[in-house]
Amino acid sequence: MASFHPQGERHEEFIQFVRRELQPGIDGDGEKVEFICPTKTTKWWKKRGENRIARAINHNINARAATIEKAYLNIFSILVYSSKMYLIKDFISHGFQDQQLPLLDPEKFGKDLAMVRDMKDFCENQWMFCPVVFSSTMPMDKRTIPRRQILPIKDEKITTTKANHSKSVIRVVTLHSDCYDRDWSSSYLGSFEQNKRCFMVLEYATEGSLLELYRRDGPPATPEERRYFLYGMMGLIKAVDKIQNLGGGSRNQRTGFAHRDIKPSNILVFPGRQGLYSAGFTMKLADFDTATCEQPIDEALVSFHDNDGDKTYCAPEASRVYTYEEWTIRPVPLSSDIWSLGCVFSEALVWVAGRMAAVDKAASDRRTEIQTYHSLQIDASLGDCFHNTQTALRCVLESQQAAVKALKGPTNLSGTVCTLVKQKMLVPSPLGLHTQTSFENGASIQQISPATRNHDEIQGIPSFDRSLVLSTNGLDTSQAITDTPSQTRSPDYLHSIYTAPINNSWEPHRLYPSRDQQAPSSLYGTTIIEDVIHYRRIKAKKHRLPGYDQFRRRMGRRHFIFVIDDSDSMRGLKNEVLRTVEALIWLVKDIDLTCPEIRFTSKPSKRYPPAIAAMASRFYPMDKLASLLRHWENPDEADRECNMRYALDQIFNDASIVDPKKPTSVLIFTNGKWEGGPIEDRGVEGCITNVIGKMREKNISNTGFTFQFVSFGDDQDGLNRMNYLDDYALFGGSPGNRE
Repeated sequence: MASFHPQGERHEEFIQFVRRELQPGIDGDGEKVEFICPTKTTKWWKKRGENRIARAINHNINARAATIEKAYLNIFSILVYSSKMYLIKDFISHGFQDQQLPLLDPEKFGKDLAMVRDMKDFCENQWMFCPVVFSSTMPMDKRTIPRRQILPIKDEKITTTKANHSKSVIRVVTLHSDCYDRDWSSSYLGSFEQNKRCFMVLEYATEGSLLELYRRDGPPATPEERRYFLYGMMGLIKAVDKIQNLGGGSRNQRTGFAHRDIKPSNILVFPGRQGLYSAGFTMKLADFDTATCEQPIDEALVSFHDNDGDKTYCAPEASRVYTYEEWTIRPVPLSSDIWSLGCVFSEALVWVAGRMAAVDKAASDRRTEIQTYHSLQIDASLGDCFHNTQTALRCVLESQQAAVKALKGPTNLSGTVCTLVKQKMLVPSPLGLHTQTSFENGASIQQISPATRNHDEIQGIPSFDRSLVLSTNGLDTSQAITDTPSQTRSPDYLHSIYTAPINNSWEPHRLYPSRDQQAPSSLYGTTIIEDVIHYRRIKAKKHRLPGYDQFRRRMGRRHFIFVIDDSDSMRGLKNEVLRTVEALIWLVKDIDLTCPEIRFTSKPSKRYPPAIAAMASRFYPMDKLASLLRHWENPDEADRECNMRYALDQIFNDASIVDPKKPTSVLIFTNGKWEGGPIEDRGVEGCITNVIGKMREKNISNTGFTFQFVSFGDDQDGLNRMNYLDDYALFGGSPGNRE
């Protein structure tokens, strides 16, 4: 009798416990079957003070209770339920533990007929004790599970996806609480295959996405509800920081990835414990199908490492305005996620303050500002984004301020969020803007004086500053003459592009998760002309040059024109100028849209190489390009003084030069000694003014066309002329409003 053996009594007690605790589940055939969760049997065996495992072991079995408890407790449960407890010694001797269940081969421990028969019974009974469990200690990722293994589904409903995926079925299920780790479950619990079907197990957000919450148009109504909503939204910053730093460690050694498609429809909403907007209200990121790591891909690969997400919420550096950019590889920095999140925060503030009517008005205001001042963005599907390819639109900042005012001023939490968005999130990225270059409209004057110049070095040209710096002992005498916005253009924000303060150390961790504007002028170190010449001489790969890869990505694809003052007064500086120009041509040749173009002020209408040859730039070697500089060899062709106005007029009168579909940068190498009378002569100033007018007529952005003077020598009249253009020329404006 069972009562004659204490072990038998223990076995019967356990069997009755199992039968009471059975729960419904579904197997791979869709059949309803019963199971018991291993956590329940474990709890039963380990009940304090009863020593249940030791009391259930037959004295003829050489097995220790501690061994069973550590690694064989679920197997022990199956054997007790099947009255085959004596097999525990075989599992222990073969090292087959709980984590290896289910067992599919009844001949696992030998082919003895009696053993095989008993093992078949074990295999049949094990399914009741081995449901699929989702836990951090037992990861479920792309496993293939047996058809008979039980899914711990309590109930389910079938829904459909909005996308046209006819073979996709969404089953919204409730799992038995004992079969998943609540602390671990976030969005993705695991994936597996069963009975030739693929499953992904995702956390279910009962409130749907943030976009769906907007459309239901029930924003938090009280200050307390708004506080819970904004706290939940702020948690998304932690989410971005987490995915960008999965491996931990210092901020400049990240091992994570960027989401690259942060928008309301990709943010899940989880209600609070006492109502929607109450304690526990949470938002979580979802939909990582566009996520990529920060490291750039090999440009030899036929693939892209770019932003494939929603263009409305994309960062300026991720936008593509020009057609040619669709074929260029331009990695987007991790900090682009912060811009996108800033757009979400900005829109959320507007919704909380004014419901969907305010959100729709804000979107309409963005479209109007872009149509009026930045119409090129419309063809690039950037017609309702939050930026002008460089900075946040003015109407975006105004809508935020209006929302804060409606929510009772800047001293509350909404004001704090607004300040965060304005100062740390919707700001130009330190790693580059839309065209990945820091050129500005107008002329940036750079002095290079022999008195302070190392023979083989030149000053950091602003065009390449914050990208690849060419140095002369730390001098920085440059200032930018920029096209100040007139009343016909979007005021205040069009030219508030990122500028780098001097003498600051670079702190990479500041880039994550904020898009802070503070960064040094020499972001990628210093490279001198001699370095460039040496790399070219030994035929080293350019990407080994310090800062070159970052420089290339920041610059993007554009056309470069090098204008050389070859007048008689420049002859003593010829070697320095040629060395500088040749080094720069070598640096930019691979990113030029066609082929770097060389012009001399003595014959400005003649370009080198000719236009037809430039179209075959791939077959135009660097040595041949360098040889074109030798056109400066004949002193008889050079003018005694440079007529810079005539030269620039001849160059810029070419209708194809200022082209909205062809970003172009012009660098002019001169000593400033030009004919034309006094320093304040309006000749060159008028030429620059005309170019600015053409840019306005063609609606070209700040970086769409740029020109820059690079000054050589120390002639005082030349320096004074350059300083006049830099500091005092009006370019068609008024004393109080320089163009």
